[in-house]
Amino acid sequence: QKNGGSLQKVDMEAFMIETQGITFIQIEMLARPLNLSLRDNTLTENDCKAIGKVLSDFKNIRELDLTSCSLDTSKGKDIADGLMRAKQLEIIKLNDNQASGLNCSQLIYNLAFSPKIRVIDVTNIIQDG
Repeated sequence: QKNGGSLQKVDMEAFMIETQGITFIQIEMLARPLNLSLRDNTLTENDCKAIGKVLSDFKNIRELDLTSCSLDTSKGKDIADGLMRAKQLEIIKLNDNQASGLNCSQLIYNLAFSPKIRVIDVTNIIQDG
């Protein structure tokens, strides 16, 4: 980053184990990527709060892939809060989240504030109630 380069994509597929997690600081050190993929991870509440903060603070994120991340309604709310501020987001993938269900309507409502959204993938999600 000091030499004028920039990271375009961060892909942490099946990366985290139970004793690890992501934090806002760790993602911030990755030079503010345009695409963030965390697919196939078991995200904790703290991970989802960090993702929400990343979406709020890094206005240039264009793609977010949270496929198979064990999202539930509570974790989804933390992410949804960040989605309201993600004005450059074009693609979001939330498919295959079957842990305890996920309130898709809350997430999709918050995406209404993202004028560039083109793709919302919510395939194979089991919802609460």
